[in-house]
Amino acid sequence: RVEGRGMTRPPLNHNEEQLYRKWFTDLAGPDARIPGKTAAAFLSKSSLPTTQLRTIWDECDRQCVGSIDADGFNLAMRLISLAQNNSTPTAA
Repeated sequence: RVEGRGMTRPPLNHNEEQLYRKWFTDLAGPDARIPGKTAAAFLSKSSLPTTQLRTIWDECDRQCVGSIDADGFNLAMRLISLAQNNSTPTAA
């Protein structure tokens, strides 16, 4: 398990790493961050309720800068996956 950002979660597998890296590269700006509006549009494709997506965003943008880096994006993808599978991450 990998710990970070208040959560303990399993490490990404190879396929997840590749897919998330591609999505991040497609969405990120020149500063290697995904702006909040861009992320919101992408994350809403998960069909999770807005309140749940907001909670996930808050966990991934812990410094409240309005954008996320690759680590924050990977965490968002993992949390969305867990939510879609009715799983809960373990608090560190």
